[in-house]
Amino acid sequence: MQGLRKGLRSGALLAALAAAAPASAQTVVNDGLYLFSPTPTGQTGGGLGNQVTILTLLNQGQQTTTQGCVTPGGIGTQATCGFVDDDVQQGQSQTQFIAGLTGETVRLGFNATEPNNELATNLEALQLTLYSNNTALARFNLASPATLTNTLNGIGNFGFQFALTEQAISVFNSFLGQSNLSLGVGARVSGVAGGPETFNLAAGTPQNGGGGAGSVVPEPSTYVLMGTGLLGLAGFARRRTRKS
Repeated sequence: MQGLRKGLRSGALLAALAAAAPASAQTVVNDGLYLFSPTPTGQTGGGLGNQVTILTLLNQGQQTTTQGCVTPGGIGTQATCGFVDDDVQQGQSQTQFIAGLTGETVRLGFNATEPNNELATNLEALQLTLYSNNTALARFNLASPATLTNTLNGIGNFGFQFALTEQAISVFNSFLGQSNLSLGVGARVSGVAGGPETFNLAAGTPQNGGGGAGSVVPEPSTYVLMGTGLLGLAGFARRRTRKS
């Protein structure tokens, strides 16, 4: 009995540590996004005001790379969402959500407004983050850089579409019961000569994922809770061994 009590006490300590974990702890799904539409598609010529725009980037001067991210609190930083705030356009970048959106229907549109579509735009990194209020619940990353050509002219076009992989859909849907959900985007794009580059949210036809199964990195508190259970079982096992 004494061993079991010790195990439970250790478990209680670990549970307390889990409760004290930072609010920014999140589940990260690597390979969570894939290129759903390899050619420009969707709504065209709508303008920023007619799209559910999350992120707008505009490179400065002669720079050929642009990056940034947005959170519920506004423009993000390297510390809050993993991208340097170089080029995020205030007033045209904010977290968004669409009523009834599910993991199967999430579509993230990317439109690079480049002169005469002359350049191939390299999407070096893309990250979609699901928030509840100001807390990041899950992050979904593009598995590898994508080179995109023949972008749609006109600011606010929907352009190329990205969707969630099968594993990401499962994670996304597990959080749908949380309050005040919103989606933020972070991106780094190279090979740009014009701009702005926009990322828009839409609800598409339900699909069951693609582009690979994805891999999930649990949040830190998950490991703590696993340790709680293992320590409890270890204490119970010691008690049974001594008794026998």
